[in-house]
Amino acid sequence: MITRASAGAWTTTWRLLLAHALLSGVGIVVVEAETFTIGYVTGSKRRPGDFEYSRPGLQISGAITLAVDEVNGGELARRGHRLDFYVAETYGEEERSILMIAELWTRNVSAYIGPQETCVHEGRMAAAFNLPMISYYCTNRETSNKNEFPTFARTRPPDTQISKSVVAVLKAFNWTKVSFVFMNTSNFDVYEGPTVARTILSSLENAGVELNSVSCWNESYRVVEQHLNNPFDKIIAETHRETRIYVILGNVEEHIGLLMALDKRDLLQSGQYWVVGVNTETYNAREPDVYVRGLLKKYPDSRSLRILRSYFSVVGSAPIGYLSFANRVDEYRQRPPFNFKNPLKSFKEEGHVQAVPETAYLYDAVHIYAESLVRALDEGRDPRDGKKIISSLYGLHYRSAMGYMVYMDENGDPEGNYTLIGLDYQSSKGYGLYPIANFVGKENNTNLPLLRVIRSIPWVDGRPPVAEPYCGYHGEKCYSHTGEIIGGVAGGLLLVAGAVALVVYRNWRYEQELDSLLWKVNYKDIEIKDAKDAESATSGTAATAGADQQQLLKCNNVSIIA
Repeated sequence: MITRASAGAWTTTWRLLLAHALLSGVGIVVVEAETFTIGYVTGSKRRPGDFEYSRPGLQISGAITLAVDEVNGGELARRGHRLDFYVAETYGEEERSILMIAELWTRNVSAYIGPQETCVHEGRMAAAFNLPMISYYCTNRETSNKNEFPTFARTRPPDTQISKSVVAVLKAFNWTKVSFVFMNTSNFDVYEGPTVARTILSSLENAGVELNSVSCWNESYRVVEQHLNNPFDKIIAETHRETRIYVILGNVEEHIGLLMALDKRDLLQSGQYWVVGVNTETYNAREPDVYVRGLLKKYPDSRSLRILRSYFSVVGSAPIGYLSFANRVDEYRQRPPFNFKNPLKSFKEEGHVQAVPETAYLYDAVHIYAESLVRALDEGRDPRDGKKIISSLYGLHYRSAMGYMVYMDENGDPEGNYTLIGLDYQSSKGYGLYPIANFVGKENNTNLPLLRVIRSIPWVDGRPPVAEPYCGYHGEKCYSHTGEIIGGVAGGLLLVAGAVALVVYRNWRYEQELDSLLWKVNYKDIEIKDAKDAESATSGTAATAGADQQQLLKCNNVSIIA
């Protein structure tokens, strides 16, 4: 189903005379004015019996009406031209989306804004028609190939863009060895996890970051009850001995699941382990405490507060000054041609449907197309040459409805705007995950953004953990001399003890020999006086000899009484 936004109020091509008073005050310039019709490809309705399709277009479609109104009051209108648009409903079906691309071509559209969930086949068709296609929703990586998709650009940053910021964080803290964890599943049609994971792995390799391990889990994880199986328990059991830094791609609850598995083994207390989260969702600046509360809980969970001290995450930056824009979009979505009702107005006087980031991306798509169109008209180029319209967007800096400047690269992809969030406390909102760093510019001689820390990071150990201990994960990189030293000391002590024992033994043995020789006399050592000498001696000592009746014999130094 295709409907025209203006309900036939304007014709596709119309002429008028626009009189311009020249600076000289003379002359009239005749300008051919035209209405450029764009084809808005969206999924905002369900087919009968379908109760599952989320209908993204229901929330965001007011942005195209708002943007077209602004363009028609801006530079394009000053040149005498206008924008109009058709609405092509896809019901979230790829075949229907392809059909709408073909049908819009028969309506002589000047450009496509969309499509929504799918864009590969549609992008090839747009290239065949040489019509510009600017998608506000689809992030399929294939369309970045300008050889195959020369007329395709987008305003929603591909999720793969986050890989550059992840590498910038790891480089900033010298984490050159990490373990990577992601969910590997194809259960969700629009789940881009494996694609983003492959991009991150490729970026890490190109940046020289070594992978200690790559692990996967298979189903979306939610922290509901402690007794439920935690898929990260097995991953931590298999990898924690050979790594210190984990990088996990997933939502915050999955990040917390990994932290819980680390905490279960008491690995977070020393500050040697750290988890770097990667979340492609946009940061919720209005409720920073939602990240530290358990499911359906009013206050922060004490365990979450403790384990989140070893964690920060790269997320999409929160929009700036978004509330006013959201209110205007909500107002326009209730006008023709959509006439979507706001169910919240029944409950709140000023209630409005929450504006998701895709609302801003749709708004941006219309404005950058109009900017390129005006440039083509001013330069006298064909305003319907899709290749030239899209190529003129390369290198463009524009202010997004998200509130910050965006750069579109040479592939027609906008660079994402990301923020590093970590645990902190603020008096107005309490404990929560708050911005602690952002990414600005480029590092010297690299294509990586520069990490700028805006708030002190309270490291568990007072400093960032190291990616690998100095001596390696098992001490294998350090040659220890402890064994030799201990052996040398022990050997020296044994030698001294042996010498002392030998001296003691020799002294003891000598004393024993002396004791055994004390009363032994060698017969050869005995000297016997002859008779003459004996008589002389006898006459000199007659009184003594007579008293003792004994004969004195001398044996060297030993006297013996016989």
